[in-house]
Amino acid sequence: MTINILTFLKYYNLKNLNKLLIIFFFSVYFPVQLISQVSVSPTNFLGLKLWLVADSCDINPTFGIDTIYDLSLTQNHAIQQTSSLMPILSSSLINNHKTILFDGIDDFVGFNNINDIRTVFWVIKERNGATNNNRALLANTVVYDFYRASSKIWDSQYTNSAVLQGITNLNSAPINGTNTNMPNVFSIIDVVTTGNVSASSFSIDRNITGRVWDGELAELIIYNQALLPSQVSQIEQYLNNKYAPPIVLPNDIVVSNNYCDTIIRPKNPNNNQYAYQWSTGATTPTISANKTGKYWVNATNIFGKVSSDTI
Repeated sequence: MTINILTFLKYYNLKNLNKLLIIFFFSVYFPVQLISQVSVSPTNFLGLKLWLVADSCDINPTFGIDTIYDLSLTQNHAIQQTSSLMPILSSSLINNHKTILFDGIDDFVGFNNINDIRTVFWVIKERNGATNNNRALLANTVVYDFYRASSKIWDSQYTNSAVLQGITNLNSAPINGTNTNMPNVFSIIDVVTTGNVSASSFSIDRNITGRVWDGELAELIIYNQALLPSQVSQIEQYLNNKYAPPIVLPNDIVVSNNYCDTIIRPKNPNNNQYAYQWSTGATTPTISANKTGKYWVNATNIFGKVSSDTI
């Protein structure tokens, strides 16, 4: 049995108190059809300590980015005051969202040290061809909790055991970071640690020359709580939908006269972020339809997620 609560209440014109009682009764005893879903945001979960987004930067027009604003309540903004060390905005976009380019030589941003990190999410890619120079995903001036082993995500010897013994995911799939290469295409990486770890920059490892990020960053989210697997999945879905949402085809087309060739083009703004498989066998971003019927497409986004739509 499925009940639309809003229709039920409107039909019986119940007073507010009765409405609450009825909603409680039916939510307990019957499967209720949800009218809408609450959208997920990093702020939905307790412990948000840092939330950096490339869309929210202060740009020095001559030198580059001097501030990446922290969207969490702590306002622990990531700052670089030395002009020669400032990263810049990349010329590329992901679903119309900006990314920040770090040169791999000396660019980094620092923030007030967070010494109780338990969960981290990155939307990131390392430059294809970046040298193996232990370019950590997060860093500190003293400790090296997020230490890397050359091209791998973690180092089996020097990365903090709370990171190694935790759960690391790459595009929502659990991995062993000590034998997984850092991706050189945009990816979602997240880790839930088994204990507190520290970071104060993205990213220069103990001020060692050259140990800075060589690639791009779109988003960084840090919690001082170990998120539950279901919560991790929700943040991963939020990031997936933000940067590479499910594919959407145009509305159905009704032809009343002569049928002309029609180009079917997905509505998604950055079609080059998907691999396509059409019902016609085509693998191109668009197809030409010259007869009536249903046309579907399966699209695999940059994070490996598959979505479908039909026209």
